[in-house]
Amino acid sequence: MKRAALHKDGQRPLKLFIELLLAILVVETLVMLLLHLFIEPLHLSATAEGLLDSFSLLIFLFPILYLLFYRPLSLEIAGYKQAQKDILESNAINQSLIQTIPFGMDIVNEEGNILYLSPRLEAALDEEAIGKKCWQLYRDDKQQCRDCPLRKEIVPGETASIETDGVLGGRSFQINHSGMIYQGKKAVLEIFQDISERKEAEGEMIRLNKELLELDRMKSEFINMASHELRTPIAIMREGISQVVEGLRGEMPAQQKRFLSISLSNIDRLIKIVDSIFDISEIEYSRGELDRELTDITALARETIANFSQQAKDKGLEIKQGFPGKKIELDIDKARIKQVFANLISNAFDFTDQGSIEISIQEKDAIIECSVSDTGRGIPEALLPGIFGKFQQSGKSYGPGAKGVGLGLAIAKAIVERHKGRIWVESKLGQGATFSFSLPKENTKS
Repeated sequence: MKRAALHKDGQRPLKLFIELLLAILVVETLVMLLLHLFIEPLHLSATAEGLLDSFSLLIFLFPILYLLFYRPLSLEIAGYKQAQKDILESNAINQSLIQTIPFGMDIVNEEGNILYLSPRLEAALDEEAIGKKCWQLYRDDKQQCRDCPLRKEIVPGETASIETDGVLGGRSFQINHSGMIYQGKKAVLEIFQDISERKEAEGEMIRLNKELLELDRMKSEFINMASHELRTPIAIMREGISQVVEGLRGEMPAQQKRFLSISLSNIDRLIKIVDSIFDISEIEYSRGELDRELTDITALARETIANFSQQAKDKGLEIKQGFPGKKIELDIDKARIKQVFANLISNAFDFTDQGSIEISIQEKDAIIECSVSDTGRGIPEALLPGIFGKFQQSGKSYGPGAKGVGLGLAIAKAIVERHKGRIWVESKLGQGATFSFSLPKENTKS
């Protein structure tokens, strides 16, 4: 097709020349016939007739020459100049694009020989590169380059990415390969992107993650060790004071007995704090499986409530129950879920001075939902997002009133999530609070 187009373009001047000659002959014949019809009656001399013929012929030939020859030629010249300008602008744009490539680019043929290097990449090399094998200059993994499937079977327009490390001054870069046609032959365009900073950041992140994991392990070991080591001396102190308060070591004045009773109460509180720290550590950092067994969760809730009956009488609070009339058996860690109920009920007692506490269980489509509601002080809206965090307490004070280490809700959350469940709270200040958690009905037996 290209040869036919060239052949056609080569015949065009000859065609124009023939058309011009024919036009001149036709116009000259017509002009001469018309002119002689008008000047014949004038009886002019032969010289005058010749000059008049020539002048008339030129006047008629100028428009024909312009339309058939000069104008098409002028248009072709203008088109050629515009095409040349477009090519220059395109080359300038291409050069600008090449300069903006972060690291550089090259073109490699099917044999791996370098055919072209961008200025930046060429400047980074200390030797002549054109004609050499690409793997001789800037490849760490030379075998990978030799076996490059894209270069062996180049498909123009096909792209692939290969990441190579540690070349050209010890810096890492990523290469994006694209199949193309270069100088009439198949080749591969390789665009280089410097990723040294990214590699360094990834390495630093891996290092920091290892350090964090090690610190996490050390923290877990320390908490476990501290909890175990604290329990023994605390138990010994409690037992000794308890025997004195109970009169097993002889009678003692009432005032001294009262102070020792206060000490005993605070030792019990300290034991509770140590147990809470040990629990949260064991739940969060233990790699052991849950001790699952098929358990009637309604019976478990009633059993937990019974432990708070005396506390309810002491505070004058009513405990309400809202359970379905049938067993709901779940494959759960019985002791842990009982701990969740206990922590939520204990929390309700701490912040409820009058009214009631209601424990309810509902069976829904895919979950069992359990709730503990109270008529207590409620929780400020600003504290709701972090209420399940460690060492968090709503309305915490350092004087008389509710005290604790603030781990009960965090422990409940950890246990529920270990069971692949969800826990949440709904509350308004002065209108009580409802703590709810759901457990999936997987392995449920009705």
